[in-house]
Amino acid sequence: MNIVTFNIRCDHKQDGKNNFEYRKSIIQKCLLEKKPDIICFQEMLPHMGLWLSEVLKDYQLVGCGREKDLTGEQMTVAFRKDRFEIVSMDTYWLSDTPYLPGSRYQEQSKYPRTATQLLLKETVTNDVYLIVNTHLDHKDSRARVQGMKCVLDKIHQTQIQWEAIGKLPVILCGDMNAHPESPEIESMNRSGIVCDVTEEISGTYHNFGKMDKPVKIDYIAVSENIRLEKLELWKDQKDGVFLSDHYPISATVHIQR
Repeated sequence: MNIVTFNIRCDHKQDGKNNFEYRKSIIQKCLLEKKPDIICFQEMLPHMGLWLSEVLKDYQLVGCGREKDLTGEQMTVAFRKDRFEIVSMDTYWLSDTPYLPGSRYQEQSKYPRTATQLLLKETVTNDVYLIVNTHLDHKDSRARVQGMKCVLDKIHQTQIQWEAIGKLPVILCGDMNAHPESPEIESMNRSGIVCDVTEEISGTYHNFGKMDKPVKIDYIAVSENIRLEKLELWKDQKDGVFLSDHYPISATVHIQR
């Protein structure tokens, strides 16, 4: 199974030649050629999701806006309809009140943060995967630590809830806004729930090619019953127009049986 984490960069017309309208063609070409099984998008705005729904006809897209009225940026997950069936979907806010729309931690920036969690069943093998897509706070490490704990606690609760079908394979994707040595990433790796499989990737955020040394803030982490086969950064660009200000990470994985 091939899974991708992709901060697609929100569309507020602030990026000049890398505005979303100019990136559409390269995004479309890349996704239709590579055909990943699951794509976890961060910074997806509703009109961007509508466009992707038209382009990715073989995929189902799910997600929910992070604001109090359920508008704004979404943690959108796209999955191939011919390979997966959706068992359940959940959106929750990274806060002390996860099911209060728009809620956030006191230490957090003004922006709410959410996670989209899916249980997907493979139609051929009947394997069930737990897929989680999130985007931690960009401003305060304390909020990121709390947000990571919220995500990990929710994963653990879901594993207990569904333990009758066996130990759920878990894949956590996201823009964590944190470097690999940060307390939030270390807590993820020490959790016993998931561990980063993108260690060999040194940088993902590049600010549309303006940075000499991209910063590693995007991750794919998996549970111990999932094996990594292949890892790849998508660096597609044309005439200085990039897929995003982040390089998407693609991982090919298998369940350990």
